Amino acid sequence: MTGCRVNGILKTIIVCADLLHALFQYRNSKGHAAVKGTPLENFLNTVISDHDKTFYSYGRRHQECMIHIIRYLAGAAETEKDRTWHTKMRNLLKQMDHERNQADGRILAKERIAELTEEYDKILKLAEKEYEDAPPSDYYRKGYNLFKQLRDYKDSCLLFLSDPRVDFTNNRAETLNRKPKRHLVISGTFRGKESNKPDVPDNSKSAEYY
Repeated sequence: MTGCRVNGILKTIIVCADLLHALFQYRNSKGHAAVKGTPLENFLNTVISDHDKTFYSYGRRHQECMIHIIRYLAGAAETEKDRTWHTKMRNLLKQMDHERNQADGRILAKERIAELTEEYDKILKLAEKEYEDAPPSDYYRKGYNLFKQLRDYKDSCLLFLSDPRVDFTNNRAETLNRKPKRHLVISGTFRGKESNKPDVPDNSKSAEYY
C-alpha cells in the first residue's frame, strides 16, 4: 500500500502481484478497509510484504521483504556507529539469500538452514546486549525497533530459507508501484470521474485510473 492523490484527494494505492499477474486498485483509506475487495482479502497462501501489520490478518503464511530490512539495517548502522550488530545481520541476510539462490532448486540442506538460523539468533543476542549496555535514545529508536522486528517476527523473516517457492523480497510489487509514483511526481494527481466513490468490493473500474 502506498499513498496517492486522485483528483487532488488523498487516497491509497494497493498493489497485488504474483509472477504472472498484477492488479492496481485505489482506496479511500488504509488498513483493513483498503484490503476489502482485493485479492488479498480471501488469499490463502503466502503473503510477501513490507512490515505492515495489516497484512498479517490475511494469507496463511508471511514473509517479510528482506531487501527493505537490509536497507534499514544499513541506515541504522550509519546512525548508531557505536554498535556492531546491524552490519553483522545485514551481511548474514545477504549471505542467506546468496546461498539459497545458488543451491540446486533453491533448496538448502536442513543442516545448513540450522547453522544460518543459529547465527541469526547469535546476532540478535548481540543486539540485545548492545542495547542493554547503551539503551537507545528517545531521539532515535529505529535501530532498536528493527532489532525487535527481527526478533519477534523471526519466522516471517526466515521463511524463505526453508521454502524455495518463497521469494526474499516483494520487489515485483515495488517495481510495479514505480509507474504510478512517477505519474504522481509529474502530474501531482490522478484524474478519475469516480474518485470520490466509497470503497466497495466491486473494483472493476479501479484500473481506469492507471
